[in-house]
Parts: sequence; structure tokens; C-alpha cells
Amino acid sequence: MLARFIFNFFVVCTLSLAVASEFYVSKKLLDNVQKLYGEMAVRRMHAWQDLIQNSQSLREMEKLEKVNIFFNRLEFVTDLEHWGKEDFWATPVEFLASGGGDCEDFSVVGQNCYIA
Repeated sequence: MLARFIFNFFVVCTLSLAVASEFYVSKKLLDNVQKLYGEMAVRRMHAWQDLIQNSQSLREMEKLEKVNIFFNRLEFVTDLEHWGKEDFWATPVEFLASGGGDCEDFSVVGQNCYIA
């Protein structure tokens, strides 16, 4: 429980740095992602940061296409299978780091990525 609180704290702190044309995933967040989810999760986090930073100048439709392609690589998995709970709304970082999620996880992370 404490690990989840600490992880969520870092998620909020890191995502609060997503301002206008800047998006930065902190070293602390990456360290926590590494500990909880492994190296592939860290790679996905870097790819997410690159996606946001490299898409700023694209037209709206191009941004939508890139976000859609990026997140459709992740696995669709029910909350019960993935988190052991009937309904669990993962943060964008939890969804991306864990490599999958259900409908609302895809929706929430795609919206956050697109807005940033």
C-alpha cells in the first residue's frame, strides 16, 4: 500500500511538469517504474516522452494517429486479470509501465498524452 502511495505521488509530481510544449519524466519516477515494472517499462516511459515532445508541431490528425498507434501496441486486459480488482482506474504511468489496461485506461492515457 505504501509503495502504491509513493508511486502515485511521483506520478502526480511528474505529470504536473507537463506544461504546454514541455513534457518531462523525472529520474525519480523512472527509478520507481524500474523497481516496480522493469526495464521495458522504463523504455515505454521514454518512448511516451519522445512521442509528446516530437509531436508538438504536428497537425491535429497526425497527433491523433501517432497517439493511437503508440498506445494500441499495449495489451488490452481486464482489471480483474491485471490488477486483481473488479474495477481499477490506473494512472497513465501505471497503465504504460505495466504494459496494458482496459477501456478507461486507454481513454485516459490517450487524452493525457494528446493534451500535453
